[in-house]
Amino acid sequence: MLLSPDLAHAQSKVGILPPDLDYQKICIKRDRLVEDNFNWNGRTPASSGLSDEHLVKLARLYLNGSAKTVPNYGRVKEIVAYLKTRGGEVREDALQIEYLMIWNGKGEKRSLSAAKRVLEQMVTNGQAEAYGYFGDIYEEEGNYQRAAENYKRAYALGRNEAAVALAYLYGEGKIPGSESDINNAIIIAQDMLMSYILNGRCNALTTMGLMYDRLKFIPKSEYLSAKWFEKAAALDEISPKIYLAEIIQRGFVIDYDEKRILRLWREAAALGSGRAMFLLGEHGLLNHKNTKELKQAVAWLQQAGWRGHVKAMENLAKIYGGQYPELKDEKQQLYWLKQASQKASAKEDTLLTLASLYEKDPSVSPETIFNLYKQAAAKGEAEAYLKIGDSYRFGFGVESSPVRALRYYRLAANGGEVAAMRALKEAYECQMGVPHNEAMVSFWAEQMGYYGSGPTLDKAYNFLITAQANIDAPSAEFSAQQKKIESSLYRFAVAREDAEAMVFLSLYFEKTGDSKKAKEWMEKALATDEKEGKGYPAHALLGDLHMEGVLVENDVKRGIKFLKTAADHGNAGAQKTIGKWYIETGKAEEGDKYLESAAQNGKATAYTTLAERSIDKNNPQQAIIYLEKAARLYEVQAMIKLAKGYEADGWIGSPDEKKSREWFDKVLNSYPCDYDDFITIAQVYLHGKFGVQKDEDEARKWLDRLSDAIPEDEESKLDIAKAILSSGLSKDEKKRKFSLKILEGMGEEGNTEAVELLAETYLNRDFPDYNTDKGVMWLTRGADSGDVSSMMSLANMYVSGYGVDPSIEKAEMWLNKAKEAGSQEAAERLNTLTSGQ
Repeated sequence: MLLSPDLAHAQSKVGILPPDLDYQKICIKRDRLVEDNFNWNGRTPASSGLSDEHLVKLARLYLNGSAKTVPNYGRVKEIVAYLKTRGGEVREDALQIEYLMIWNGKGEKRSLSAAKRVLEQMVTNGQAEAYGYFGDIYEEEGNYQRAAENYKRAYALGRNEAAVALAYLYGEGKIPGSESDINNAIIIAQDMLMSYILNGRCNALTTMGLMYDRLKFIPKSEYLSAKWFEKAAALDEISPKIYLAEIIQRGFVIDYDEKRILRLWREAAALGSGRAMFLLGEHGLLNHKNTKELKQAVAWLQQAGWRGHVKAMENLAKIYGGQYPELKDEKQQLYWLKQASQKASAKEDTLLTLASLYEKDPSVSPETIFNLYKQAAAKGEAEAYLKIGDSYRFGFGVESSPVRALRYYRLAANGGEVAAMRALKEAYECQMGVPHNEAMVSFWAEQMGYYGSGPTLDKAYNFLITAQANIDAPSAEFSAQQKKIESSLYRFAVAREDAEAMVFLSLYFEKTGDSKKAKEWMEKALATDEKEGKGYPAHALLGDLHMEGVLVENDVKRGIKFLKTAADHGNAGAQKTIGKWYIETGKAEEGDKYLESAAQNGKATAYTTLAERSIDKNNPQQAIIYLEKAARLYEVQAMIKLAKGYEADGWIGSPDEKKSREWFDKVLNSYPCDYDDFITIAQVYLHGKFGVQKDEDEARKWLDRLSDAIPEDEESKLDIAKAILSSGLSKDEKKRKFSLKILEGMGEEGNTEAVELLAETYLNRDFPDYNTDKGVMWLTRGADSGDVSSMMSLANMYVSGYGVDPSIEKAEMWLNKAKEAGSQEAAERLNTLTSGQ
């Protein structure tokens, strides 16, 4: 029989000081299992032959684990399902265990609604503690009034611990109450705890300590807390050992004593505390002196992880992911990420890291990955918003929707994600769910420039390439530009510790003649890489510059050294560059390994390169695997290549019009926003490829997106011109003039293919701008540059008199030149011509 609250109050002096009692004698020892010695092989709870009471103890052991037994939630479910059929107190225990599984997220997805359903069964079963649990749920939901009602009911039914929870609601102002109500609630709570203690239920010692340590409405007293925790810790209770160690760590009322802290943690770990195991592991990580001690620390973290400690799982994932290279293990990394992701308290970066690994695994469904993004986004993670935006844009794991994509891109951009700002710029530039809006294009470009170092570094690069002459003789306009570049580089180098900005700042001072500052910033850049320990962007940048001989001396050996350092620290760009260099220098096997690493680290174009190599090796199936992986990383060119591969004359060799069309549809659903993509799509509609019907109007829509802007690379320019001039679109004067402008610009620069196409176009009688003078001019320019086919065409024209006055002499001249250039055909034609035939 419990002492009455009044008697407990009289004996405890309201808990001001711990009573001088022999707790070892008065406390009731808990009868609990600490080890699972039962052989379950082929047995079920029904056929085990164990008593119901023993099964209850086993269920609690499997639920929480111990130093000797790790949790086994599957076994808990089996035992609970069986015990629920038994009735009586055993059913009560089973329902309570089932509730605790759901409430704590052990073996079940944490769900308050599911927990309530179990509690309703407990209420029907007459279990008073159910009302206290209901109070906990309503408190978490923020319904404090309803929580209080349930705590009061639990207390009225003899669940005295509910008085403490009720006191908390009053004291913290969660529910209204007068000063008298609050004081009475606190006194009742304290007296209930003291009553428990004096009657042998000594787990209340810990709660009493927590009241003085944690609750705002009771004057804080670390001294009293420590006293209560010391009493409880001596009884082999787990949590007071942890709490007492915390007080010792603070060092205010008990002197800091690392040996005592470690002893308390080890004692708690010996009783099965996952938190104590985690703390021992963390201490070991911070203080290890060799690999053996590191492995011991990891072993503690594993013990904690197996007992459901989320932070231990997340730290193990980082360790096995490469935090300590000697312990890197991708399978273990994936295992612990999966375990952690199932916990409600999993961090955002855990969910996103798991999603990024899943992105590279074709066996994982896009829907699974999308759900991980949603979990991370629910925690307010900007990168997760970006990923959800990409998913809606590319139709990855969810139906494509540009409107929803833009909504999430905006959320991500508000969180500082530069990639989301770029996506919004592309949206307004390329009509992705919104009309073209040049003002918004400029706005998001400015945002990118401010928040992302990329645009600033690009400007700095171009500035440094052309700066020297202007630095020696600066104009007012150049000085203003120089000042702006320097200011921007400082912003990223100093305020944001951007290692690449530091490299450019060093090169800038080298250009302006301040070698001292140049040296200082270069040293800072390399030191920042080492400090951050991931990616080594400064090393990667310097490697690229040395390989190209731009802004620094051309030194391939030094460039490779920098790139390898960056590659060894996970820099995907450096890995791809080294991979391609190895392949170009005849070391294909080493090159492929680096490309594989680049692809695994998220460089989708590395997969595309590997696919092209597989095609060259006549291994289309491997190429398909690489391209599908790239497509999962939103690489539009990979989708296009797959669509081409499944065509009748495609590289795969097994035509499949349906698959070709499916991949082309994925291209369209991804809302492509690139010149090359527009040209490719227009050509598909112009020529009826990929299972698509010819449709010049649709082709025109895609070419219209090019506006009057001419892309920079030669191949894209030729593609645009050919697409227009080889189709009915050549009847559109604006597009015709646009394509001729492109070709003439290339022709002036000596592009042979452009020259040939111009000559052919102007000499075509069906061409609206048919002009033999221009045709002959471009043919002559091509012939003068050494193009044999142009020489042969001119000879034919002078023989036939097509577009020129007939002239055998000029025909012979061009045939002789073609013959001298090595044309056998020209020699034969010349012989025929001079023989009079």
